[in-house]
Amino acid sequence: MKDQRVWVITFGIIAMMSMLIGGTVSQSLPTNLFVNFIPNQVNETCEGDVGVGVGYSFAINQCIQLQGRSYYFVVDALRAGWKVYNSTECKGKFDVESFKNGSCVFAEFAWTPSWTTMYISESEVTSPSVPLDTIIYSQYSEKDCKDLQFYYYFVTGYQFATPYFNSTFSCDSQTPMDYICMEGCKGTAKHCCVSKELPTTCESDTNSIYSCNTIN
Repeated sequence: MKDQRVWVITFGIIAMMSMLIGGTVSQSLPTNLFVNFIPNQVNETCEGDVGVGVGYSFAINQCIQLQGRSYYFVVDALRAGWKVYNSTECKGKFDVESFKNGSCVFAEFAWTPSWTTMYISESEVTSPSVPLDTIIYSQYSEKDCKDLQFYYYFVTGYQFATPYFNSTFSCDSQTPMDYICMEGCKGTAKHCCVSKELPTTCESDTNSIYSCNTIN
């Protein structure tokens, strides 16, 4: 029986790798699935605070550009896999990753890398498993913001630090805001920090929209 279970698991992994390399998709699965990464942040056990970190929700079977790379996500049975290209057009050499549904995965797609729980769904996910207010960035493939490619989201109050500035994201009366403070700047002088309202209508140059998801 143990040998049979090992064979089944091995066969599933081989089938997923073959699909990623060959591009075939199971005909019995829906074509509008999403691969989601729910932040846990603390360690590889994914038992940390789900309100910390950045969450992602990627549509399958599309070339997705993100932070100078491109990704192609696929789903087969209870596994999700993705190709990672160093180009932005899903061309050339690529690395492959594949995990069972529900796995604890170290997500390095953008923003601050963190441990996440990966799972497959038939609709996009825009909040941690524990409902919290979030700011959502939606990326589309068309200039009129149709055909959703992916979401990423962060909980209201999430702070993103760089060597040059710190950003704190919040929702003010359903308006997504980015509060930016220059690194090393002291006090509350106007030149130290500035509030930036994030666009809530379709940006034709980026095919993207920001929005707030408020839990009442």
